[in-house]
Amino acid sequence: MKIREYTEEINGVVRIAGHSTVNGSLVKHARASVHYMEVAEGYGVSSKVLHEFEDEGGKQIVIYETESGERWSVPLEVFMAHGWEHKFKGYELQRFLKEGWWKVQNADGSTKHEGRIYIPKEVAPVVEDKQLKLF
Repeated sequence: MKIREYTEEINGVVRIAGHSTVNGSLVKHARASVHYMEVAEGYGVSSKVLHEFEDEGGKQIVIYETESGERWSVPLEVFMAHGWEHKFKGYELQRFLKEGWWKVQNADGSTKHEGRIYIPKEVAPVVEDKQLKLF
């Protein structure tokens, strides 16, 4: 994957929304006191940026929370499947994902909590079929 910066417009000002890495991560730095959305119970990313990143073959979203040092990560597929969109005044459309879907690591690298288990739609019928055969 090609490394690049992604931009978004907030109140008429263009700013860097994150950057991609060689391993297919979209990295965003955030401060919980400003960027953690209590209403959404999680973090958001510009929908425009997410779609560009997805089109370029992106694999996961990583947010480095600069106040606590936590690292939040989630596969892009989970973010797109379980996130929801909202547009705040002055901001571009954003997609949010509740905290429970994210894997959160503390600054020391220990795991604060694992994200929920996600089974892609194309695999789900196979898993359900195998579970039914157990009974």
